[in-house]
Amino acid sequence: METKLQSKQQYPRFIQNKPCGIDKFDGGSQERLAKTIARHFCQNDSLDEECTLPRIIGIEGIWGSGKSNVVKMLERELSDDYYFFEYDAWGHQEDLQRRSILELLTSKLIDDGILSGNATIKVKGGGTKTVSWSEKLKYLLARKTETVTEKYPLISNGMVAAFLVAVLTPIFTFIAYAVKPTPTTWWFSLLSIIIAALPVLIALCVWKWAYSKDHKYGWSYMLAIYQDKVEKDVCYETLSEDEPTVYEFKTWMQDISDFIKEKGQRKLVLVFDNMDRLPAEKVKELWSSIHTFFADSGFENVWAVIPFDETHLACAFGDETDEQTKQLTKYFINKTFPIVYRVAPPVITDYRSIFNKLFVEAFGETENEAKETINRIFRLVNPNANVREIISYINEMVALK
Repeated sequence: METKLQSKQQYPRFIQNKPCGIDKFDGGSQERLAKTIARHFCQNDSLDEECTLPRIIGIEGIWGSGKSNVVKMLERELSDDYYFFEYDAWGHQEDLQRRSILELLTSKLIDDGILSGNATIKVKGGGTKTVSWSEKLKYLLARKTETVTEKYPLISNGMVAAFLVAVLTPIFTFIAYAVKPTPTTWWFSLLSIIIAALPVLIALCVWKWAYSKDHKYGWSYMLAIYQDKVEKDVCYETLSEDEPTVYEFKTWMQDISDFIKEKGQRKLVLVFDNMDRLPAEKVKELWSSIHTFFADSGFENVWAVIPFDETHLACAFGDETDEQTKQLTKYFINKTFPIVYRVAPPVITDYRSIFNKLFVEAFGETENEAKETINRIFRLVNPNANVREIISYINEMVALK
């Protein structure tokens, strides 16, 4: 036990660079912001449905300002009544976004017991069916294909030969009878028989030649011809693919919302993180889906939270330094979010304090003499540094020790 405790206190050590849900600033601005957002959630959900605002909010702030940390604190504030699911849009940029969101969300809700029991699906062609949520998800994401097949039998060479033998044999028999003199000699009778049998003899010669080229033309093939079996078909297919649509995805979210209400489960909060790091086209595509799902009518038991950096988000609409692009970005933000909360950048005194706290976390009390000097040098070189950059800088020093 003593060894474990000593190992935990070993210095220097690297600092975690992921949100911890703790406000390390002296002013407590992030903690107050998280409480304000939590209060908005509770107040909005307590109103009659006709009076509620759309259940979607934006959290705006520069990269590294602590937006994800605010979300973690918000999750802690609302953990009793709300279930948080974080979707990393940047990490899934190569996926189909709507499909990926629902697949990951539903799987997580099933694993955590939020979605349990059976659900109803509409079967293609009419009717309903009761299945588990896992099966319902498979049905939604499956490739459903309606196939119309037209078959045309392929007439083989053997069928052609059999037809010719059947038609030509009577003809040649008639010819043999017509040329037969009276009285006849034995050799003329033999000639008549050969003429009558000529189509059959030719067919046998052709079959023998075909058999020498390919042994599949054996007796079984000959029997297949006379038993009216078709060995080859030429098929033409008309395919109609039914991929999940925006309507189906919206219906799915409504089903989740209704199930949460019916079973008395915690309300769902979807956090779309790192959306402003996507390429321009991906940002527009995901933004369109979010607006369609949440900004209009929304869902009674589902919230959406979108942290973003307005400057980087503007890149999706053109040159972020252009005034028209800035106005267009603001228009889209105001159109989508009824409320946008802003994470204020730390003040100078906060920078000094947070640097010292993180430095002690990495080096303990072993480098107190150098701490203040390093702090000043860093703030001179990086006057506008954010918390993420401070952590990265201190971790680089730890790596050099």
